[in-house]
Amino acid sequence: MHHLSFQVADVPALNEVERRLRGLGADIRDDNGVPGELAAAGQLFCYDPDGIRLEVYAVQRPPRPATATGDGPPCGFF
Repeated sequence: MHHLSFQVADVPALNEVERRLRGLGADIRDDNGVPGELAAAGQLFCYDPDGIRLEVYAVQRPPRPATATGDGPPCGFF
């Protein structure tokens, strides 16, 4: 196994996970994102006591712009 990954609801939840892990003495390696992810993504890595690399991440996607009908992406042609 390369690593085990967990998704949390949002960046504040990720911050809480980091706070708790640091409080337990975990050596956190921060990473500012993965190529292709949106800018408001966050993640952290650490190792569990058995040496398994753990990833915890959150992705907050920006809200979709409203359209005239409210469904689907906006389009300049309609």
